[in-house]
Amino acid sequence: MKLRIRHIRYALILSILVSSLFGLTRADSVEAHGKELTLTVSSLIPDHSEPLRRMYRVRVAYSGDQDMVEGAEVVLTGTRREGGELLATQRLIELPGEPGIYVAEVVYDRFGEWELEIEVQAALGQGDGAANLVESVTPVVLSAADKTSLLTEADRVQRLQVFFAFEWWPDIATIAIRILHSMSGVIYAGVVGVVLLAAWIGGTGSRILTGRFGENFLLLTTLGLTGILLSGLYGAAFDAPNAAPGIYDYRDLLALPYGDAYFIAFILKPIGWVAMVIFALRIDAVVVKPAFDALDEPDIVAVGVPSGAADDTAQHGDVGASPSTDIQLKRLIGVGTALAAIAVADLAIVIYLHYLSHLGVFLPET
Repeated sequence: MKLRIRHIRYALILSILVSSLFGLTRADSVEAHGKELTLTVSSLIPDHSEPLRRMYRVRVAYSGDQDMVEGAEVVLTGTRREGGELLATQRLIELPGEPGIYVAEVVYDRFGEWELEIEVQAALGQGDGAANLVESVTPVVLSAADKTSLLTEADRVQRLQVFFAFEWWPDIATIAIRILHSMSGVIYAGVVGVVLLAAWIGGTGSRILTGRFGENFLLLTTLGLTGILLSGLYGAAFDAPNAAPGIYDYRDLLALPYGDAYFIAFILKPIGWVAMVIFALRIDAVVVKPAFDALDEPDIVAVGVPSGAADDTAQHGDVGASPSTDIQLKRLIGVGTALAAIAVADLAIVIYLHYLSHLGVFLPET
């Protein structure tokens, strides 16, 4: 009997050792759950007519062996970026028949960018995890193509030159340059207008042509033209619809709405400037120089001046004009009037297209 009991004890000890050895072997080959959880979050819009309504699906698994986590507590919270409004706490429920899958329907009270946080606590403290995401709740549900189009449009908007601060540079500097541009134009137009008017009325007007005003005609017009040129070169870089270097980066300008029309209208400015240079030289050759040349010939009688006034004309040095000179003068006045009208119209068009380009960038392209 004692021998039998002894054999039983040996068998039990042997079985315990074998079981322990087997258990250790199994422990090396089986991966434990651990307490870290992996969350996979997806959202969808169940009804596109209700863009404020979202459906969230969270898949919860252990990070170690990817076993699904059942019976966990899943909570969703959120904050709106724009105003800081808080989203009411949402508890997700586990889908029947799908362990580890939790869902909830969320209805936002406002559109905007919502920062969401999903926290998971496994049952009996067997693990926890969290996930953060940003949900863009917009009035219109966009497809992938629409989002790409909007991103392209946003890049186009960013190329606009928009100054939100009013500082010495470039804002006040740009205003000063515009004043210089306007004053230069007034100087040129005033000098040319006075000379043409003096030549037209004759008599007393001829004294203007042969006085200091006539002597400095080319100097005054050169000052006006120089101011127009320098301020125009600056404005082309810093006063165009696109950012600096402005019109010098014409490809960037042409990419803006109405950029091609603005470019064409702006090109008329340097063309007009060259025409103004030629026009000033022509006035000097046809009107100013002949008036000084006539001072050396006091016996010439002014055309259209009564014979009784000829002596007075010679005495004061007033100079008349020959029929050919009179025709040339009329042509110069006509050309000057046309140039002035074109310059004013082009300036108005450039300003209009400048603002239209800024407004058009926010309109959909057709």
